[in-house]
Amino acid sequence: MPPHKWIENVDHHQNQLEFANLTETKKDGRDAARVPQTHAIFALVMGISEYKFMGYENLQASNDADKFEGYLREDLQAPKENIISLRDAQATRSAIIDGFTNLIQNPNIVCGRAAIVIYFAGHGAVANKPDEWTDWETSDNTIEILCPADMGLLDEYNNVIEGIPDRTISELLLRLSEAKGNNITVVLDCCHAAGINRGLQHPDARLRSRRIIHPPQISPKCDSTISSRRSRGITSGFSGSSWDSHIVLAACSRHQPACEEDGQGIFTRALLKVMRRTSLRELTYKSLMHRLVMTPFQTPHLEGKHLDRFLFDSSRDSAENSRILCRREDGQPHFTLYAGSLRGITKGSTFGIYLTDVASDSHSLSTAVVDEVGTFVSYLTPSEPALFATYKNRRVWYARSIEVSEACLFLYCDSPALMTRTLTENQETKLTVPVCAAKDPDHADLRIILQRRTVYFERGTRNSLFIPCVGFSPRLSHFPGIDNVTGIRRVIDHFAHLPLTLR
Repeated sequence: MPPHKWIENVDHHQNQLEFANLTETKKDGRDAARVPQTHAIFALVMGISEYKFMGYENLQASNDADKFEGYLREDLQAPKENIISLRDAQATRSAIIDGFTNLIQNPNIVCGRAAIVIYFAGHGAVANKPDEWTDWETSDNTIEILCPADMGLLDEYNNVIEGIPDRTISELLLRLSEAKGNNITVVLDCCHAAGINRGLQHPDARLRSRRIIHPPQISPKCDSTISSRRSRGITSGFSGSSWDSHIVLAACSRHQPACEEDGQGIFTRALLKVMRRTSLRELTYKSLMHRLVMTPFQTPHLEGKHLDRFLFDSSRDSAENSRILCRREDGQPHFTLYAGSLRGITKGSTFGIYLTDVASDSHSLSTAVVDEVGTFVSYLTPSEPALFATYKNRRVWYARSIEVSEACLFLYCDSPALMTRTLTENQETKLTVPVCAAKDPDHADLRIILQRRTVYFERGTRNSLFIPCVGFSPRLSHFPGIDNVTGIRRVIDHFAHLPLTLR
């Protein structure tokens, strides 16, 4: 068992652990399981290697766009006419915006019955936000930019051609989702690291950063005919987290470089390797990111509201939220569970071990017991050591709590019928913690209150440290309906896994 000191060292690198270098071996070759069965594929694929402005370094990004489009056409069987393809000189500012508009207006894309993919490989940048953009909130007064092939040149009116800011892209994606549905995947193999940082230039000569340090400043009237006042309060950047419109897969976090190595984008190469080896029937957006093998200095970033969906499939959320990522390195006699004391993991608790995070994968291969707990990670020893011999090349696993080693959560509900349904009804989503019925509200950890078919949750007073806080509301913010047993169980699970100091 690794020493406790090693666990605490890992704790300081939670983000790196979340998307650690994970992989699995799948059989090669294509099969029908890789093709979405209910959604036609439409795409806008952009790749820019050659920039017209002499001050910008050229890349090898168009090669990545060719390979990604090849995946859409060959593996997902997307017809050529369904793909808007822009490379190098074709990928001007106006052509990129027109590409979005064409998708919005395409009569062949039926709302709710199509999967739309936006792919961009090229330079990204960060610029100061115009003071006049009071409707676009940012944490550091900067905006993210996609760099078209003609950025920095003069247009017909002798004005400098600007990059395309996140504000414009977000509005176009919102319009696209309203017209065609929110099954939209945005893949960005570019860099948006803020600030001028020489540390972004990697000493390895084979690596080239996809980032322009000094882009043209964005003018206050940039894309004023596109931007909308409804963007007030949205999360800045290309994230879909504040809207229901899209999911973003980005090559790196905002403070890291996105690089190409030996003429290939590191992110696109890793992405295609996993997507070509794994059936879409078991690949959710979250599990896709878990499987990526990346360099330590480049951590992929995933944003959006529907991260539990199967890839390119909006029919339903498919991952089971109660399953936690874990992995096993070569030669280790245990699993590393990516949850620790901050998630309520306790020594001696028992977990079921699964191959995927998909809810329909209900067969547990083994059980495992928690032997050691850190702040962010824990270690599980399987009950069947032969499991590692059977799946010797597999590193990505998932664990689901079966039995908690400590006392159960005391629950009070003012509706006995709702309490019975919550504890006993047969649903795919099960409670992952032991629950005991409290005799009265004063002896409960969590209270369930039913008002006009809406379920409300309040912190109980049994062990709460919030009682002395004047003005602190005991009511939680999530309100599922009376028939949403799955939603009720998820709130109970999430509350139970909070550390005692946060209850």
